[in-house]
Amino acid sequence: MGATIGTMRAVFALTVLVLAASCGGGTSTPTMPSTAVPSTDLTAGAYTLTLSQGSVTVCQNGICTSITACAVNALTDVALPVTVSRDGDRVTVTPVAAGDSLRMVLQETASSLSGTVSGTASTGSGVTVTAAGSLVGVISSIRGGVAEGQLAGDLLIAGASCAGTTKGWTLSTR
Repeated sequence: MGATIGTMRAVFALTVLVLAASCGGGTSTPTMPSTAVPSTDLTAGAYTLTLSQGSVTVCQNGICTSITACAVNALTDVALPVTVSRDGDRVTVTPVAAGDSLRMVLQETASSLSGTVSGTASTGSGVTVTAAGSLVGVISSIRGGVAEGQLAGDLLIAGASCAGTTKGWTLSTR
């Protein structure tokens, strides 16, 4: 029995030495490799702003119907190339076209946005959009920093407005 205990002590000592040697004997702290975390805020740069007239949804007895209540031949949405600039938590959205007055000024808090929109802009094909009102929205980390929300106020696309609809906006990178 004495030889067995001595052998076990020798094996244990050898195991401790092998483990100590395999650690490299250094005192450095291991670090995690860096990985890119998707941004949940709107970074400055080139975006497309889509403004939409939206639709009216009515639900009754478990059945929902969605309609767009617009004047005849009214466009329901328009996309504009814009530039996003940042000053801390303040986000400013301006059209690329020099003569356009449309401005969105948003305050970012975590992943939510609120602010105002006002002015007029034109698409490359000459469609004019005029907007004025307040904005609320969110930034989607799932969709890579796309911001979207609702516009409470006036929205005219090519001179037409849709009555009783929830107006929407989306900012996506171009």
